[in-house]
Amino acid sequence: MLQHARHRIADMSLVEVSRGCPRRCRFCAAGHVYRPYRIRTLETLEREIISNLHPHNKIGLLGAAVGDHPDITHLVHLIATHGAAAAVFFLRVDTLSEELVERLRESGQRSFTVAPETGSERLRQVIAKDLTNAEIFAAVALLARHKITRLKLYFLIGLSCRA
Repeated sequence: MLQHARHRIADMSLVEVSRGCPRRCRFCAAGHVYRPYRIRTLETLEREIISNLHPHNKIGLLGAAVGDHPDITHLVHLIATHGAAAAVFFLRVDTLSEELVERLRESGQRSFTVAPETGSERLRQVIAKDLTNAEIFAAVALLARHKITRLKLYFLIGLSCRA
């Protein structure tokens, strides 16, 4: 299985859509080290994507905050219209939309990674990860409606705070 995963990544062209993160979660290095948050222009990304397209290949869209790019849905659609598959390794649940999930699914995305970070809204507020349980559950329901069958959840282990 690991060999298969390497093969898939080896066939993938990677395109960085942004650097840093505008969210400023307290635990995240990318949001602090790579300030300010910068996005690449749509024109630049379109040129880079088109120059990396090969029949039946995959384009991985990279960045700490890929879903915050204002043209992410357009970029996924662009990749699909050229016969390639788009891959996004992580999206915040509050950046998911029906159209984006549909486009990613059409492009071949079969799994998603969601990072609630903690099991409680209170701890998420402490670490400045402003997501509610309702938003997380709504995102999971959205993914299920689009037949995304593999879901990874990332949690911080050992996180505690004093009242």
